[in-house]
Amino acid sequence: MSSDLMSERRKNILRFISGYLAEHGYSPSLREVAHAMELKSPSSILTHLRVLEEGGVITRTPGQPRTLRLLVVPDLQINRTEKGEMHA
Repeated sequence: MSSDLMSERRKNILRFISGYLAEHGYSPSLREVAHAMELKSPSSILTHLRVLEEGGVITRTPGQPRTLRLLVVPDLQINRTEKGEMHA
């Protein structure tokens, strides 16, 4: 995968989607993704999702809610600080 495709923002979006799917059993809405990424408009998330879809990382059905599916599982590396705290 190219570095242009997997920007840090897109990695964070994939991590959120992956965690949401694991917790709820269905995909988040565009608004939920936008809120999690602290963006006011879902349209910017839609732009990122289109790039990820074109790159073969996700699939979705335009016009249908909650149809995001991961085709590639994001690398959710956990880093430990010196105090033993875990950070994603």
